[in-house]
Amino acid sequence: MKRALLASGGQGTRLFPLSLGRNKHILPVAGEPMINYGIRDLVASGVEEVILATNPDDYEIVRVARSAVPTSVKISVVEASAERGL
Repeated sequence: MKRALLASGGQGTRLFPLSLGRNKHILPVAGEPMINYGIRDLVASGVEEVILATNPDDYEIVRVARSAVPTSVKISVVEASAERGL
């Protein structure tokens, strides 16, 4: 199984005020959440499982990511317990 880790956490302070109240990775770019572009590229390259490294309790990014992939692609989540970077 081909897997990929997609870093999707952080506070988005450099994108403030756009990121106020939401994850920076779901900000719209050309009318679509930014994370969808990366996920689609991964799926097109044969990735069968996308692992999202997220902030704790960031359910919105998981919902957006799941809506961007076919049901055959697994979306897994790893929540960071503290902000330490990758």
